[in-house]
Amino acid sequence: MRSPIRHLDAILRWAALLLISFCCADAHAWQAQQVPALPPALNPTPPFSASEPPDHRLEEAERHMAIQRAVQRQKEIADETTRLLVLAQELKADVEKSTKDQLSLHVVKKAEEIEKLAKSVKDKMRDGQ
Repeated sequence: MRSPIRHLDAILRWAALLLISFCCADAHAWQAQQVPALPPALNPTPPFSASEPPDHRLEEAERHMAIQRAVQRQKEIADETTRLLVLAQELKADVEKSTKDQLSLHVVKKAEEIEKLAKSVKDKMRDGQ
């Protein structure tokens, strides 16, 4: 069985890796935003026109909804990653305040919360690929 300090260290490292991967993804998204205009197939405005056959409108609506879901997922990942960073910083401060042989139940619960949130972020990142 791992000691509590090693377990917390592993969780903090895991959280740091998630934050780094999110920052890289965010930088890539920022570069993508530098493009002046989206191609018509990716334009987030409703792509309907009365002259198109109904099949094309359905395909366009599905594409539009997929883009909206991706944007929403990205926002959720950003929000959860920010929360993960705050919790990791709080956990680090709590661990530094504790002695080497004693950790409070509060610290262990915070580590579990970080673990659950990190898994949620990881799952959302995986779902997007």
